[in-house]
Amino acid sequence: MTTKQNSNSEIKEKKTAARKTTAASTTKTAVKKTAASGATKTAAKKTTASGATKTAVKKTAASGATKTAVKKTAAASTTKTAVKKTVASGATKTAAKKTAAASTTKTAAKKTAGVTATKTAVKKSAPADSVAAETKIFVPETAMQVKETMSDETEVFASETVVPEAIPAEEKSASVEQPSAADGAKQETKSVQPEVVKREEDLTFWTQARDHEVRDDSEKKDRKKFIILIAAILVLLALGGAGVFMAVKNSSGAAEKSVSSERQNTIKLAKSYIERGNYDQALSLLNGLVIKESLDDEIEGLLDRALELKNRAEQTKNEQSRDSVSVSVDASGIEDAMQSSIDSLKSELAKQQEESRRQAEANAKVINDLLEQKKQEEQKQELQRKENERIKKIEEQKKADEEKKKADEAKKKAEETKKQALAAAAAQKLRNSIDDEIAKGKALLNAGDIAGAMKHFDRASSLMPKDDDPQNKEFVSSRMSDMAKSLYAASENSGNPQSDEAKAAALSYARETLAKDPSDAASHYIFGMQALESKNYAEAEKQLKSAISKDSDNAMYYYQLGRSQAQQKKYDAASVSFQSSVKYDSNFAPAYYNLGFVSERLGRNSQALGAYRRASSVNPDYENAYIAAARILSRQNDFNGAVSAYESAVRVNPSNARTYQEMGSAYSSLEKYKQAEDCFKKALAYMDPSNKDPLTYYNLSTVMYAQGNRESALEYAALAYANKDAGRKAARSSIVYNYALMNEEACNFTKAIDLYREVITEDPKNVKANTNLGVLCLEQNDADNAIKFLLAAYSQDSSNFEVNNNLGNAYRIKEDYDSSIKYYQNALKIQPKDSTVRENLAKAFASAEKYDSARATYEDVVKADSSNWNAWLELAKICISLKDDVSAEKYLVYLQEKNPSFEATTVASLLSSIKQ
Repeated sequence: MTTKQNSNSEIKEKKTAARKTTAASTTKTAVKKTAASGATKTAAKKTTASGATKTAVKKTAASGATKTAVKKTAAASTTKTAVKKTVASGATKTAAKKTAAASTTKTAAKKTAGVTATKTAVKKSAPADSVAAETKIFVPETAMQVKETMSDETEVFASETVVPEAIPAEEKSASVEQPSAADGAKQETKSVQPEVVKREEDLTFWTQARDHEVRDDSEKKDRKKFIILIAAILVLLALGGAGVFMAVKNSSGAAEKSVSSERQNTIKLAKSYIERGNYDQALSLLNGLVIKESLDDEIEGLLDRALELKNRAEQTKNEQSRDSVSVSVDASGIEDAMQSSIDSLKSELAKQQEESRRQAEANAKVINDLLEQKKQEEQKQELQRKENERIKKIEEQKKADEEKKKADEAKKKAEETKKQALAAAAAQKLRNSIDDEIAKGKALLNAGDIAGAMKHFDRASSLMPKDDDPQNKEFVSSRMSDMAKSLYAASENSGNPQSDEAKAAALSYARETLAKDPSDAASHYIFGMQALESKNYAEAEKQLKSAISKDSDNAMYYYQLGRSQAQQKKYDAASVSFQSSVKYDSNFAPAYYNLGFVSERLGRNSQALGAYRRASSVNPDYENAYIAAARILSRQNDFNGAVSAYESAVRVNPSNARTYQEMGSAYSSLEKYKQAEDCFKKALAYMDPSNKDPLTYYNLSTVMYAQGNRESALEYAALAYANKDAGRKAARSSIVYNYALMNEEACNFTKAIDLYREVITEDPKNVKANTNLGVLCLEQNDADNAIKFLLAAYSQDSSNFEVNNNLGNAYRIKEDYDSSIKYYQNALKIQPKDSTVRENLAKAFASAEKYDSARATYEDVVKADSSNWNAWLELAKICISLKDDVSAEKYLVYLQEKNPSFEATTVASLLSSIKQ
């Protein structure tokens, strides 16, 4: 902070006040307030440490006559106080006279020794009449230089170090606002309290006053006092050097704490300190930099330079100190005091020199340690470098070995690849040859040349690789399987005389295939088909299931599996297999047909009919599907639908005798006997002459009989009977029965009876034969045999109308009327409207003398048939027996009126008996 200049009047007043002040009081006041001593007429500035005032004060001498430029920079946070020392003119005689030299010198020495925050560098110029003193104050980051230049008239310099007051601990961290040198004359310190400002203004005034006094009295100085003052100055300069050393030491420590972490700024600042002679500060910065980083050539050069310059400066200062101490003073009055001060200064100087020496040794030790550390680091680095080189060589060798290994492996791989390529080419060539032979064999099979095909297949088999290489095994098994399938397919052509050889070869190849690949589907299929043909249905099912486990979407495998299951009557399982077959091949007509077949066996006629129709839809030429559908329709009494289906079958195959046979039966059921006759005759026309079918003759006999052509009926019946052994056993009894019936119709009763007995011998439970034989016995009045045969028929079919009616007749002949009535009543229950049986029942009631029942039964008969004249006559007789002559007469009169010719004599006789 620069104080403002006072007005001229104020300056005069201050000058007058200065002259009136006694030297003693001025000296005491200056010591207490840290102002300059009045004995030396030194202007002092006191920096107040109390409160929040951490302010750097810059003071500029106002008087131009002093020719002194005072420049002061703000102190850093370490000292928080900047001390500016004004140099008073040595020519102030009044102050010199009033101050005791000895006591002043001692006091100044004590106070100077206590300064720790100020470093003063003293430079003494050679001319005696022009001595310049330069005072420098250092802080860790800012150096404040105070330079005072005296006028040419000034001969003596006197300086005094001001001891700062203690700074409170809580105020050390306060910030410092530092003005620049250019703005020093304009800025004011904001933090200085009014009292401090006043003191600074007083100091400015006294400095100006002393400067004027120095100029006025400089020419009157006595030579003796000049020498004394010179000696005092030298002593103070010596003490100032000690203060500088202490200040530098402390400043150095503070600088180490706040030095910039950036290398270039630190080196730049260290160089600045070296140039200005602040060697300890520079060494401190460089040492800290070495600790943070490492010792390198640049730092080492700066350290060497700073130490060398510092040693030179200390030697020069020591010489100056010795010269200063040895100055002789002529003034006897102050010589003893000066000598005492000099001795004290020498002692202090010796201590400081010893401290400097120890510091130098410590610095040298640090540098030596650093150099040793650097040497060790270099050795360590060298060892590390060698180790790195060794490792690098090992890695390089390892890399070279790996590259060589890779190269060898690549070469080996290339050779192996080439070898494999050659082997693959050879193998492929061999495979091509094998495939070529197989293709030629297949072509010959398609042409029907099984023998030629087998030669090519044998050649292909001989070329097959024999090793166990997986790829070769797969190739061999697939080609063997292919040949087996081709040969087996050819073997199914039964018209080829070599089919058996083809099948045997197929089985052989399939066996070889399974030896290499046990799961080969085609081979299992071939063995399954062999088992199926051999009727080993369980083995066939096992083999076909193995084939499906490998090839689960093969429709043919499921189809043949269904066949093997159907043959074992496993119809449910077979149905599932056939359904799976059509699932994987929806156009596989045989699978639909067989699905219909097993569905019939399971009683699922609707499902069966749908499957047959689906088969014929997929394949419109599927003859068997039409025939199977027609049979279901016939069982459902849809004979028209059956005839339509048969006609479709005839369209597909107009020469199939079986179709005509079955279609004739359908026409017969529709009572279209002529169409039936035509179908049966066509069946005989397309039938194998060596294999006459008795059923066709039988059927022709029945339709001819139905058309009234009994002669032809008997003829075809005889042909059927003659060929009965060629037909099915179940049909034999029907053929014999029909022949017996035709003989009965032809009145060949004896032959008929014999034939009926033959039927009963063949089939004792044949109802029709027993019934007809019983009737023939009745006609021959053989009631006992009649009852025998009729009861045999009744035991098989108690609800048979003819059997019950004829039993009634037989028992009535035997006069067993109760039994007769029983069987007649049974017959009426079966056919309630049958008038013949009702009339026979009435007769039985009459024979049993159950007239009421007889009358009621006859009344029902004539009511149902009023033209039954015999019933009217028998009814009249029953009424007579019941003594109901009126009714009897009525019935007889009615009979005479309606049919006068019927039993006229009997009717007249009965009427005559009633009138009597």
